[in-house]
Amino acid sequence: MRRDAKADTKDLISHFNLTISSLMGARRKDAIEMGKALALVEKQKDNAEAEAENSRQALERQKDELRRKETEMVEKDAIIAKYKAILRQDVE
Repeated sequence: MRRDAKADTKDLISHFNLTISSLMGARRKDAIEMGKALALVEKQKDNAEAEAENSRQALERQKDELRRKETEMVEKDAIIAKYKAILRQDVE
């Protein structure tokens, strides 16, 4: 019976070591996978932030262009009003 107990104990220790090694390997693998996933998410976040910044800059450029065109329209309206007034005077 002692011989069987020694063999069973060795098997039990062997299975325990195998289980612990597998768990440790799984943890490392999970950590590596989580690290890769985190790196991917950070890269996506950086890309999204860069895209958002580009969009903000494009919006500012469009707002500036709109302000220039509005100013141009006001100036052109003033010129048109001036010529209309001149034409009315010529007609009278």
